Amino acid sequence: MAAITHGRAEEQGVAGFDRDLLGELIMQASSFFETDRYKAKRCIQRAAELVRVRRSPEFPRPGPAAVRGGLSGWQVREATAYVESNLGERISIADLATHVRLSVGHFSRTFRVSFGATPQAYIMRQRILRAKVLMTSSNETLARIALDCGLCDQAHFCRTFRRIVGVSPNVWRRQLRIGAVY
Repeated sequence: MAAITHGRAEEQGVAGFDRDLLGELIMQASSFFETDRYKAKRCIQRAAELVRVRRSPEFPRPGPAAVRGGLSGWQVREATAYVESNLGERISIADLATHVRLSVGHFSRTFRVSFGATPQAYIMRQRILRAKVLMTSSNETLARIALDCGLCDQAHFCRTFRRIVGVSPNVWRRQLRIGAVY
């Protein structure tokens, strides 16, 4: 399955992000339609939820101009693309800074201004959001999902998921199946 993420990038309005995630969810729904209508329905519901959240007044949509004191537009795109394509692996802040041609210190400061979170927090949030999509669209074990999302083991995944989402992955998945989505 292609790398799928959402979350802080969605809240910050990173342009290609929503389109990619929605496109992936629709493609999954289409592939599941004939074989597993429940999974197809869940993909469509998830896509609809993303559209609702995206249109919510709680999530500001900054314009195309870079945030003063933050990363430039191309650096935001490069950083998010790098994180998205490497979520299953170890991502060092030094590599990310080098990728956008900044020193580690300057990158960390400007990243926080642009995204409202440290690079480490953003990466972890993206990993958890990818895990949510995987839990929505597959029946993989939590251990397998943890590894696919770049987390070292299931225990680390469960602790981090609970800290970010507020409930354990098992509870979240169970609630998702009965229709109460977080």
